[in-house]
Amino acid sequence: VESNSGVSSPTILIKDTDTSIAANQVLGKIDFEISDASNPAIQARIDAYSSTSYGNPSLRFFTGDLTGLHQYMNIAYNGDISFYEDTGTTAKLFWDASAESLGIGTTSIPSGNKLAINTGSINLSNDWSLNWGDGSAAINGNGSSDYVRFYTADTERMRIDASGRVGINTDSPAAALDISQANAR
Repeated sequence: VESNSGVSSPTILIKDTDTSIAANQVLGKIDFEISDASNPAIQARIDAYSSTSYGNPSLRFFTGDLTGLHQYMNIAYNGDISFYEDTGTTAKLFWDASAESLGIGTTSIPSGNKLAINTGSINLSNDWSLNWGDGSAAINGNGSSDYVRFYTADTERMRIDASGRVGINTDSPAAALDISQANAR
């Protein structure tokens, strides 16, 4: 470890003097330990890890307790970021930097997608919307009032209410299908 503390922005350099890098090699690490002599243990770790023999290290972040450390985050050399579930073994939130895409429950994001969800649902708060482009096209819902609304050009065009009635150009449909337009066919 080398320290450069004589400057206004001190740095610490962890230098691996090995001239070759092996696959699955830790290149350097910082351990955070508790100082309680009766229960000494590493509580957190950051390491630089190379999974290949040609470098391209990633930064891995671990936390734990007296039973051991678990990996909870990985930042790959290419900017990909993985967050792991509670046991620290499976990536459950994955950012693909080159594709600018997010995977929830998956690290396999189909080409062209910006969001991939393996299982589960997306729950939005009441009156939140899914918007396209500038937001003038949207789907909005409210669980308390129990409706779903569809917008184009910033105007509500269709609503499905709590009883399943569909209203087109009306926000209070009176029949199974209620179209409010003079020249409706």
